[in-house]
Amino acid sequence: MPIYLFKGRMLPKEIKLTLDHEPKVSVTGAETIPDTVFTLSVEEGAIRIEAETDHAETDVADDLFFFAQDLARTAAEVASIAEGVAYVPQIESVVRPDGEERGLILADRQLGALMTVFASHSSKDIFELVATDVGLMRALSDVAVMLTWGHYAPIAAGRVAESILRMLTGGRSPDDWSKMRDILRVDRPYLQLLTDRAVAPRHGNREYVDGKTNRLLAERSWTLMNRYLAYRLAARQELDTSAYPELHG
Repeated sequence: MPIYLFKGRMLPKEIKLTLDHEPKVSVTGAETIPDTVFTLSVEEGAIRIEAETDHAETDVADDLFFFAQDLARTAAEVASIAEGVAYVPQIESVVRPDGEERGLILADRQLGALMTVFASHSSKDIFELVATDVGLMRALSDVAVMLTWGHYAPIAAGRVAESILRMLTGGRSPDDWSKMRDILRVDRPYLQLLTDRAVAPRHGNREYVDGKTNRLLAERSWTLMNRYLAYRLAARQELDTSAYPELHG
């Protein structure tokens, strides 16, 4: 069977983590990848993950990448709680079954394109705004984490919506939600998807969320953050209706 080999390293590099076992995980019936067996090894800080799959005709490396990243993250977190060290995995390249090796990065350019606020404001201005507001700093972290941990979107997206609500109004009453919708120019269903989907996982029920919904949660939370940043950078003046039309859920 074809094997994709993911290679990377475990940070901090000074410790050179070595696992005394090689975890093997079988993924079957997944939405985005064919049935695959992942085998992970970490030796002297070097990460190797073999993904053995039965589909050779299609390059599924990018989709397999996210599962490999999750496996490496789990290994890092187990080691972290065992030692009290913040281990961070970094998958850097993949070797395809034909022997070709190419670099990998965690990126979602389509989500990045939603941050139109950078077209009218400098990164410096945005950094200074975020760095001086702890609440905004934490909310922005919830937005960014979706790039490295896609299936965290149901929790993160709900927290983004409620964080922005608090920063805009200081409360969470029906009137506060109405005020937020008016300021950011979104309707109730647009926001309700985020808050409804966050309820179960935030209370420990990590129910399955399909890829399409996960994607929608990420897009809406990034869009909300973009509008909130624009509002703050405009000294809390009303958003330009041509640049920020009403959004419907």
